[in-house]
Amino acid sequence: MARLESQAKLGFYPTPEHLIPIIASYVFPAERECKFLDPCCGDGTPLQFLGLSLAGRTYGVEVDRERGLQSRRLLGTVLIADAIRTKISDKAFSLLFLNPPYDWAVREEGEKSERLEHQFLTRFTHKLADRGILVFIVPVHILSKSSTYISNWYEDIRVFKFPPEDYEVFNQVVLLGKKKPKSVPDEFQRHRLLAVGKGEIDTPVLSMQDEPNYQLPCSAGQPQYFLSMDVEEEEAASLVSGSFLWDEFWKEISGNLECRPIMPLRKGHLALLLASGYLDGRLNTQGYDLVLKGRTRRVTERTEEVDVDEQGREVRTIKEIEKVEVGILALDLQSGSFHEIK
Repeated sequence: MARLESQAKLGFYPTPEHLIPIIASYVFPAERECKFLDPCCGDGTPLQFLGLSLAGRTYGVEVDRERGLQSRRLLGTVLIADAIRTKISDKAFSLLFLNPPYDWAVREEGEKSERLEHQFLTRFTHKLADRGILVFIVPVHILSKSSTYISNWYEDIRVFKFPPEDYEVFNQVVLLGKKKPKSVPDEFQRHRLLAVGKGEIDTPVLSMQDEPNYQLPCSAGQPQYFLSMDVEEEEAASLVSGSFLWDEFWKEISGNLECRPIMPLRKGHLALLLASGYLDGRLNTQGYDLVLKGRTRRVTERTEEVDVDEQGREVRTIKEIEKVEVGILALDLQSGSFHEIK
């Protein structure tokens, strides 16, 4: 599937429903209530089945609002939010069901990009309790990228291909593992996962188990933190409507809608307002008829210094400094010419 289509779906590739009971068959049902986390829960169907069949209380995060509302009807607790911008208690969950977006993370100019699958794995591994169970569903090549991290943090690792009719779509595999209490390198597992990711080792097909392989650790109580760092629009409106400060705010500004600074603005203040886009628009005054557009951008300033060391050899030092450049683009409506002010 093309990358643009992937991004339009927010990298969402749901786990085929007919495979969820098979995945569940690898895990013993909890002896007492456990907590399960899915940070990319979609409509909630996979986690709902795991919660019911393995006796787990379900917690999900979904970035897409429509899917998030659907999952709230199926799961115990759901945040409609960007999973990366959440605050969730560490070591609070017995099972992590992780079918992350299949894409590259967006980075600032000059920063090294990273696969979202690996980013989600490192972000949510620490939400698992010690000996907690990871279910990691990704294209097989991702195992090469994450081989060091997985082998450091997980043991009793098993990897299974999707059945042929499902595997041929995205070459997906299911990795199951048990979280270690602390990071301990395992070179054998690292090389094995690297080889699996490169297709050098064939892996068995996911199949229904007569006897489960993994036992869930259980912990009592609720996660201390399970919240989004961003406030939903409906939540903000609810908070505001119930606050007497909102009425006071409108009383304060209703009589004077114009806001004036205490001191006159200097030229530097005006330049920043223009550059930030706050004063974009048409300016017709003192014989000028202009359309103004402010902008800011990051630029890299490169300098080279030449020096001589104690042995008389020439030493060159190159320095690169990133800074924010502000500017204003003006269109003269009388002449049709553009002018840029930096």
